[in-house]
Amino acid sequence: MKKSTVFSFCLLVVTLLFTSMNVLADEYAYGYSTITVDPANGVVRGYSATEVDYSTQIYYTPYVCGSLYKDGVERVRACRAGTFRTSINTQIPYSPNDEYYDLVSDHYADIYYYDEYETYNNYYDYYGYSLLPTSSYPDNGYFFAPGTFVSRGDSSVRLGDTNVSVPAQKPTSLSVMQVTTIANDSPGGCDPNKYGIVIDITYQVLDQSSQPINRNTMNPQEKVLNWVVSGAPQGNPRPNWGDIGPTNVQGTSKLSDANGKFKDAPLGTCGFPSFEDSKDQQISIMYRGKRYAVRSQTWHVTSEAREHGSITNNSDVQKSR
Repeated sequence: MKKSTVFSFCLLVVTLLFTSMNVLADEYAYGYSTITVDPANGVVRGYSATEVDYSTQIYYTPYVCGSLYKDGVERVRACRAGTFRTSINTQIPYSPNDEYYDLVSDHYADIYYYDEYETYNNYYDYYGYSLLPTSSYPDNGYFFAPGTFVSRGDSSVRLGDTNVSVPAQKPTSLSVMQVTTIANDSPGGCDPNKYGIVIDITYQVLDQSSQPINRNTMNPQEKVLNWVVSGAPQGNPRPNWGDIGPTNVQGTSKLSDANGKFKDAPLGTCGFPSFEDSKDQQISIMYRGKRYAVRSQTWHVTSEAREHGSITNNSDVQKSR
């Protein structure tokens, strides 16, 4: 967390379902994918589904295949047909040593009718689903029929796929590992004879089971809001998400280390004369392209004498000098 100018202050079922709703055409199919990571029972579950609207089910049946991957390698694939709607469940073992899981669901509309009197069986694609470009959607998506009759040689029309990716361990919380006071005249510390205190915190990133995530690819970020000095509001020092590190304090970095730890430093307030100070800090982890909220806290700093001060979040950090 960076310092302020006047008072220096530094302060992982998983599924994202969204639908881009447009005015629906008369004939369409809909597909979706979800993954649930269940460390307690040692399994990862995939769920894939395809459904068709009322008009489409007159001429087509839905079909779906789900492929569940571990660290980019397909581990299981299963398929199922249905009438109006069909779904398939897939499952593989969970391990905290795995990095991520993917589910790819292939969605099909299988044609009912064909001309059995011709030399070659021609299937009647009444709504022209086979004319669609093969699309791929994150989480879920609609496949709208063009509405053009097509005759084709096989019954199975692949519409496209939906897919979802989740980490094996989802950043969920932080554990405070160490807190030290930054000395005067040290990088990030207060100037001599100033009031206040600045500290160096080491955090451990924990997963949904409160286990350490030993990955060096996590990017800690923060917002700093609602700065108040001795009762006077000072605005939002950092209203948008920004990297916690690196700073001028040794050991800080943009990403977590190999053990999933990172430093937040310098954190605190230096000023003159005596004061009371508070700020709200939100911390999130960017990991594999997604943001995970892991901590929200309010810091309080008080100082009544030169080179003295106290800082606390009224929870797991309290330090004085």
